[in-house]
Amino acid sequence: MANRWTEKQFKAIRTNGCNILVAAAAGSGKTAVLVERIIRKITAEDGTDVDRMVVVTFTKSAAAEMKQRIREALDAMLQENPGNERLIRQMTLIHNAPITTIDSFCLNIVRNYFTDIELDPGFRIADEGEMKLLENDIMEEMLEEYYASENQVFFDFVDAYGTGRDDTKIVDIILKLYRFARSYPWPEEWFKDCLCIYRQADIDTAEQNAAISYLFDTVRRRFKDYDRQYEKLESICNEPDGPLMYAAAVQSDHAGIRQILDTQSYEELVRKVRLLSFETLGRSRSKDISEVKKAAVKQIRDEYKAYVTKTLQAKLFTKEFANLLEDIRENKPAVEMMMTLAQDFYRRMDTEKRERNVIDFNDMEHMALNILVKKTENGMEYTKAADDLSAYYEEILIDEYQDSNMLQEVILTAVSKGKYNEADNNIYMVGDVKQSIYKFRLACPKLFMDKYSTYTDTDSPNVRIELQTNFRSRENVLECTNDVFYRAMNPYFAEIEYDDRARLNAGFEYPKYQAQNENAMTFADDPDTMIYMIDMNQEKLSPEDEDRSAREREGAAAAALIQRLTQPKEDGSFYMVYDKNAENGYRRIRYSDIVILTRTVSGWADTFVNVLMNEDIPAYCDASEGYFDVREVKLLLSYLAVIDNPLQDIPMAAVMLSFFGRFTTEELTQIRMKDNTKHLYDVMQESDDEKVVQFLKQLDSFREKAERYPVSDVLWELMYDTGYYHYAGTMPAGTQRQANLDMLYTKAAAFEKTSYSGLFQFLRYIERLKKYEVDFAEASVLGENENLVRVMSIHKSKGLEFPVVILAGMGKSINQMDSRGEVVLDTDFGVGTNVVHLDKRIKNPTLLKSAVSQKLIQETISEELRVLYVAMTRAREKLYMIGTVKDAQKAVEGWQAVSDELLAGGWYSYSYEAGLKNYFDMVMPAVLLPQNLRKGTFQIVEFKKEELQVSDDISMEVSQAETDISKEAGQAESDMRQAAEAGEVAKAEMNDAGNGTGQQNPAGQELEKLPDYPYADEPVMKPKVTVSELKKMQQDSDFAETAYMPESLKQAVDEQNEDELLPEFIAGRKKTLQGSRRGTAYHRVMECMDYDTEPENTAVKAFLKRLVEEEKLTKQQADSIRVSDIVAFMKNPLFERMKRAKQAGVFHTEQPFVFIDLSEQSDKSKQDDTNQPDKNNGGQLIQGVIDVYFEEDGSLILVDYKTDKVSKKGGEDELRRRYALQLEYYAKALSQLLQKPVKEKIIYSFSLGKDIVLE
Repeated sequence: MANRWTEKQFKAIRTNGCNILVAAAAGSGKTAVLVERIIRKITAEDGTDVDRMVVVTFTKSAAAEMKQRIREALDAMLQENPGNERLIRQMTLIHNAPITTIDSFCLNIVRNYFTDIELDPGFRIADEGEMKLLENDIMEEMLEEYYASENQVFFDFVDAYGTGRDDTKIVDIILKLYRFARSYPWPEEWFKDCLCIYRQADIDTAEQNAAISYLFDTVRRRFKDYDRQYEKLESICNEPDGPLMYAAAVQSDHAGIRQILDTQSYEELVRKVRLLSFETLGRSRSKDISEVKKAAVKQIRDEYKAYVTKTLQAKLFTKEFANLLEDIRENKPAVEMMMTLAQDFYRRMDTEKRERNVIDFNDMEHMALNILVKKTENGMEYTKAADDLSAYYEEILIDEYQDSNMLQEVILTAVSKGKYNEADNNIYMVGDVKQSIYKFRLACPKLFMDKYSTYTDTDSPNVRIELQTNFRSRENVLECTNDVFYRAMNPYFAEIEYDDRARLNAGFEYPKYQAQNENAMTFADDPDTMIYMIDMNQEKLSPEDEDRSAREREGAAAAALIQRLTQPKEDGSFYMVYDKNAENGYRRIRYSDIVILTRTVSGWADTFVNVLMNEDIPAYCDASEGYFDVREVKLLLSYLAVIDNPLQDIPMAAVMLSFFGRFTTEELTQIRMKDNTKHLYDVMQESDDEKVVQFLKQLDSFREKAERYPVSDVLWELMYDTGYYHYAGTMPAGTQRQANLDMLYTKAAAFEKTSYSGLFQFLRYIERLKKYEVDFAEASVLGENENLVRVMSIHKSKGLEFPVVILAGMGKSINQMDSRGEVVLDTDFGVGTNVVHLDKRIKNPTLLKSAVSQKLIQETISEELRVLYVAMTRAREKLYMIGTVKDAQKAVEGWQAVSDELLAGGWYSYSYEAGLKNYFDMVMPAVLLPQNLRKGTFQIVEFKKEELQVSDDISMEVSQAETDISKEAGQAESDMRQAAEAGEVAKAEMNDAGNGTGQQNPAGQELEKLPDYPYADEPVMKPKVTVSELKKMQQDSDFAETAYMPESLKQAVDEQNEDELLPEFIAGRKKTLQGSRRGTAYHRVMECMDYDTEPENTAVKAFLKRLVEEEKLTKQQADSIRVSDIVAFMKNPLFERMKRAKQAGVFHTEQPFVFIDLSEQSDKSKQDDTNQPDKNNGGQLIQGVIDVYFEEDGSLILVDYKTDKVSKKGGEDELRRRYALQLEYYAKALSQLLQKPVKEKIIYSFSLGKDIVLE
């Protein structure tokens, strides 16, 4: 077994009798090492029982996986040695072994030692929503008492920081402090410690103030960087072709920099910085001066000048040092009030939770701490419970140690044997500080770094073992990662030194592909890391539009890349990926081998999925938010809101227009017009219309039930008894919608177990979740093996690996919002805020706030470096990076200047890292180094924005081979869809009805009637129809008037007349591919048709089997094909005509097209006086894909395949009615594009087994 392990892995498995820190790089097999260590310990003759080892993992799934691995290993050993009592005992104990998350471990301690903290053993764990309600109630009660107390300090605090119409900002400050404090072992002490830096705020003590010292240290570091750069500038100015006319100004600046570096006190430094000034650069008309050198000098000088004038003089050192300290002292009462309020809130919450006998997840850890450790004047004292547990547990193993915090550190130390004597050390920690990316969960990577720097690699009580061999990725992926982070992880800024100890070394040699197909290629043939830079060319857009435009273009680029990867090239070559389970070790690349990683899924994931789906690329995003925005959930919540209080017009309108009411917008408008001064509910009470009466009868019935029954019961009847659940199942993505409804019911049932009850409180519960962004993902209905591209956040990808990674959003700005708030918090410095001078009504940041903000910026950028590291190391075989830049040339010039500084070796400068804006800034200077200074190979491909027009042809140059890729990327209709689904359309109708016709102006005069809209009689249609919508039209039996509408609007219009369909699972039918999926399968077979295949069952079956083997068709798709349908088609005369055309080279399949149909507008224009068609007011942009067309005698024959199930009798006429208009568009498109007449339009119906010629 030892032969499987490297020397360092074996050391990590076998070392005992000390604390061990295993610094395990990405892909180094840390989990396998951890499991092997446990297996060896519990199976040795004198070994430890598995229930005497604490194994703490970061997630429940990781704990379950580790338990399963151990169980499988034990089972395999028992197969070889069935009677081994030791193994049988471990198999019995594994079920109760403490292999779990820190929360579960602490909960177990609390359940076993509840008497030590006087806790009622019947306590219940509250969910997050209940806690939000409780926090809201306690906060309101507390603030009411403070307002009634006439406390002037409190009133001054509210005046200073409570701007706005309510207490929202005050509440946010208190909650922020409350949550931050709870990540510490003793929150009450943290509240007090936060005030320490406010007590060292005079000339005599400022030098000892940790926050102020940090701030001035960062300033000195920046000046040291500029000192080094100015030495280079002086040298450049004095070169023969250098800008000598700049020398005087450069020397003057340099003298000022050195004066700053020579300062002995903070007071002196502030004074000298405030006195800094800049000479005007000299001029020269000499043509001998190098423009490059001139620009280089000017660029660095401009950066230094901006730092001094715009940051130091304008923001930090706006006053003399003594006055800056005075601001801190003046700010102290406000900060003390903040702490008082947060501490009071903490105590009230603790008391209320005790009374209700509920705890939350954070309470588990604090209660466990109070059981194990007592805080005294002399420090910490461990309790008898801690001693008992440490005596019982033989070893403490911590996975993902880099994500621990101080609270967890104290708890796990308390149950270790080495807490009294390091000779008994028994804590085993595994992690990689370069992958510490959970700052938002208050992880403390400093714990790892402190141990990493103090532990040794020799025998001692504290041992460090480094695993740096990566068994996951191809060598170029690893070397490219090394190239970037050798330079980017500056130890003085990022606090991590990426050196030879940290570098990734390839440990797995990918086997050479033994070509079974000469066209197959692996990523060994195409190893370069590709960087796609999309030049937005300084497009002038609002920030919101600019962000959306960038996302869409990146999505289009990603779609083009995926098509290039998954589709054969022009020369017939295609990509293979390594798969140890595949024959010969390699198989054809699939969509599921590709992942798109983004820093955040919010806004990005939906855009990417929409673009990919419009390119016919199956894609999915398992987002962690968006649940409350899906249509079916919003509708039920609206109905519940109406049941609770029917005098809410917007939710009422949404319900009336929905499945439940089935009113049309015209009917809703008529009701509103009866009396626009009353609520809709009151108006309907006076109506005798049968439809209204029945609707109110149902509503009143639910209102009565809501008074007597739990919310979950009311919701059950609302979903099932009305048929809405089954109706949702018949809608597009019906299974997903039903899963969302099931999830809502589960939430309602869980709510009933809280300390709150009733419909009103449930709606408050949901509102609290939405307000504080405690959102959920839509219920997942996908399996792990679904063949689709996944779009996920980098955080969610941690621990996973993919053959191909597309890292998007390289140009997205780093989020620095935490450092810009009114109140900023730091683990070391505490609280920083603005000082507010109420008498002058002005505010400005204190030195302490500037220090905290600067530290947060540093920590954020450092974490973003680690996030980038995680993203790059997810790739096994190929890494792509995609991002937008506003001006590619200017950006590259800036990166090149930084790259030039790296030529002498070393890291990015402290100043450069402090100004990092995005991932491109982190990567590109290293990428632009000469190849002899890099081991990895990159390729940079630059696009102009015009080359990636969303919804137009996407053409891009990949490497040096020109590949034209033409596809439409679609247009999102989310705004219209959301408005329709949320009832906003109804709101607009009511506003029009109540305030439009007959509306009175303030003077009482009737407003002038607007002129009639000249195109009121035109059918409502979208200005553009996408490929996906045309394909939906192929299955739409009612598409004459509504085919061009978004799906949600079409459903709203047709709801009242639509017969309810019986879902397949109710009908008891076997689940197979149906509808559009079955149609897709038939179209795929036709696209791949071998016209030399014999028209008989055996030959067709062999043909389908070959398609599956070649991965051109899935097994499920092949099973949905009726062989007799294909045989019947091959025996049809149409097949022979197509075969002849193919042999003649005039046969075409899956032909995309885009054209503008102006026929109706042109007809109208003939009647206009101008006789000029207005293309802006008419016409329809049509996009689609033609199944087949071929030529005969210089004319075109158009063929479209249909799988609609129609009756033998009347089926032909039905298909003609459904698709005549669609094929008419196809014919127009072909005629316009090819300038040839379409002689025949033919539908081939697989259901009827015949061709149908259209007029």
